[in-house]
This record gives sequence, C-alpha cells and structure tokens, in this order.
Amino acid sequence: MTTLRAPFLLSALGLATLLACTHGGGDGGDGSDDSSVDDTEVADDTNGGISVSGTVRGTVTVQLYDDSTGERLYVDYADVGYDSFPFGKIFVGAYTESEEGEDGPAQEYWGDTTIDSPNIEGDAYEMDVEVEGTDTVWVYAHLDWHQDRVLGTNDPTGHHPVQIVIPDGGSVEDVDITILAPVYCGERANPNCGGPCDTMTISGDVVIAISWAGGDVATYLQGTDGSGPYHVTWDTPTADGGGASTAYELTSCQGRGEVRLRGAWDRNGNELIDPRDRYGAYSASVDGDGNPEDSNPISVASTNLSGYDVVIPLGDEDPFAVVPFTAVSGTVSMEGGGTFDSTLPSGTDVYVAALKYQPQSELSLSQLEAYSYGYEVWDASALSGVESVSFNIPVPSDTIVYMWAYGDTDGDGMINESGEYVGTPNGSTTGRVPTGRTGVADLDVRLALPGG
Repeated sequence: MTTLRAPFLLSALGLATLLACTHGGGDGGDGSDDSSVDDTEVADDTNGGISVSGTVRGTVTVQLYDDSTGERLYVDYADVGYDSFPFGKIFVGAYTESEEGEDGPAQEYWGDTTIDSPNIEGDAYEMDVEVEGTDTVWVYAHLDWHQDRVLGTNDPTGHHPVQIVIPDGGSVEDVDITILAPVYCGERANPNCGGPCDTMTISGDVVIAISWAGGDVATYLQGTDGSGPYHVTWDTPTADGGGASTAYELTSCQGRGEVRLRGAWDRNGNELIDPRDRYGAYSASVDGDGNPEDSNPISVASTNLSGYDVVIPLGDEDPFAVVPFTAVSGTVSMEGGGTFDSTLPSGTDVYVAALKYQPQSELSLSQLEAYSYGYEVWDASALSGVESVSFNIPVPSDTIVYMWAYGDTDGDGMINESGEYVGTPNGSTTGRVPTGRTGVADLDVRLALPGG
C-alpha cells in the first residue's frame, strides 16, 4: 500500500483534488458564477431580524486516510483496491449555532442537499439556503461511512473552514469541503465496527405521532453519551390515524448494558437519517398531559426484550438530534506578554487554525482552507494595542486536531515560513488536541519565534 504523509507534502493528489471547484457526478450545480461573493468574508452575526435566501455551491471530496500507526497518512483509493466510491451517501447542510441540546451544542439548519451517488474524484453540490436573524451560516458535509443510512457520531464529517455570507437573491461559489474518511474499520477510527457476537432482540412498535406523508423509519441504539448509532434496523410504516406505525425487531449484541433506544423518521425522503429528519425514543409511559415520556436508558443483557415502543417525535420537541460538531476555543497572545504590535513587525497578520494534519512546511491561504477544519485571522489594525485575541472554531467531535497559530510578518500571504512566529497550546511540539464530544476550551496559544 502506498501512503502519502501530511498534505503539505502532496503533489498530484494535493491541490488538484482538494481544491477543485467542480467535478462530475452527484446532484450538484453547473459551477456557474452568476452572483458570487467572496466566501472567506465573515459578516457581523448580530444583525438579528433579517431574512435572506440564496444558493451555495461547491464540491465535496472524500479523502481516505490510515491512522493505524498513530499518525494520519493519506491513502489513494487505487492503492487499497477501490475503483469506485466504497461508501454511502453524503448529506450537506447549512446551519447556525443554537442553544445547548441534550448531547451538546445544538444546530439550527437552514438548507440541505444530498449527494446520492458520490464519486472518488469528488462531487459538485448546489444548496438553497433561507436563513433568519443573520446572513451567515456554517456549511458541512456528513458521509454515511457505515452505509447503515443513519448519520451518526462515527461517520466522518467535513466542514468549510469559515462562515459563509448568504447574499440575498444571489449565490456563493466554491464552498468546497473535504471529508477525511478512515480506510480501515479499526478501533481507533471506528469503534462502531465490531465483530461477531452473541445476540438478543428488542421489539415493539414505532409510532409516528404527527402527520406522515411517506418515508421509512430507523430504530437503533446509542450510547448513553450520545454516541452511535449501533444495530440499525429499517421498516416501512403504514398510515395509522393521523400518523403512521410499524412493528420493528432490532438485533443487538448481548451485554451492552445501559443504552438509549432511539427511532427516527426519514421525513425528507433522501433515504438517510440526517439532522433535518424527526427523531424519537423509547416510551413506556405518558406525563400528566398525555404526552409520551423518554424512558431511556434501557438495559441490554442476554434476554430478549419485547413491547418496547418508540414514539416519533417524543413530546413537543425532538429529544435527540445528530451533533457531529463541537468546538475548540481559547486565546492567542505573545510569549512573554505585551501587546502584539509591541513585538511583531508592522503589518503582521495573525492566524489560528485547527488543522487536520501536523504542519510540515509553509502554507498559502488556499492550502490553509483545504487543510484545516476552521481558522480565524486578525489583521494588524485589529491587533493594535491588544494583548490577546479569542477564538472559537467548530470541529468534528471525537477527532484529533492540530492547533497552530502563525504570524505572517512579511505580509506575503504565506504562513509557517522560516523565521516567522508560531505557537501551539501550552507549548506543545505538535499542537495535537483531542476534541472529544464536548469540545476543548481555554486553550492558551502563545506566539514566539521558533527556537527563541
């Protein structure tokens, strides 16, 4: 197997693949630019009360990697025997951050599309977005790696590195996303994979308690921390009163202990359970107003369980939604203290990035966008008289990021050049930060000259 190290060393597979604007296949747009804006612009997110609608276009590329040695290595599809795309569909969504959900930060979605038949080379997409209260959104893509048709915490995601400004009535072009996908089903990358086990069954009815206009339902298990799904089963309901219902039987490994029994309805009909669908849960009782109550967790041992009914949605609000993201946050300052402009050469811009790989050489802005989950930048005017700046960058949950800050002292748009300022959290030599499921806060990143 031929492997390539961090993307800063790539040639043929590098920018030609990761930064391409349009590719054939999928259900994308035509790549035309009839009213484009600079997708790196970040607008003021405090202009509440506005409502805008526009179109977002770009490309989603899935890049294989292998981390069985402890280091992420790029892997070419052909080198592991793939001549066609080996995974499932790709969901693309536009969202804004919302209040805290049950399992972490929640998102409010304003547009989506699905790439039904992805290609190795990448796929163009086009997505209509209507957003209220702001004109900026985040755009991400979620791959059905396990091909169980439920997008979960163990399915890889990709994120456009900066917020997108939606021009009312216009379009944003080149909103490109790279998803890093493990090539092997190993413990490090996919604890969901598992092997043969002794099994038991859980059965009951799935009840859709709101108006139903078609679409299958999935029943599955989750960890009590929101991880999963595990052991997915699909059924087609039939109309039942004002909603719909179906019997289900789910086969699980024995001895899972306490888990959540969940259900979801493919409301948008894309044959995936994604954040735009409706979710529910096991219910064994009702409250004083006659609303179903969440009866999770349940205990999975060796005995079959029957009569475990799942209600979608549960009460007035969905009790669960996919939370594929968390955030890394903290501050950037100068080693030794003082204001930025008292130490850095005049005109220096400062960057902080959550990189997918440990940097090996200098980076252009286009490479930074391709090789990071997200980044923030401050120009010299924003750093004048300032001792520190704060950052908050959305990143996939349960992954590794490499946090680095840079000072572009010569203003040439290239960072990590020899003799320029760099910094990592707490002086780490690699900048490696595990994101977990709840994110990482209060990272202290300090800029200094290498070897200084």
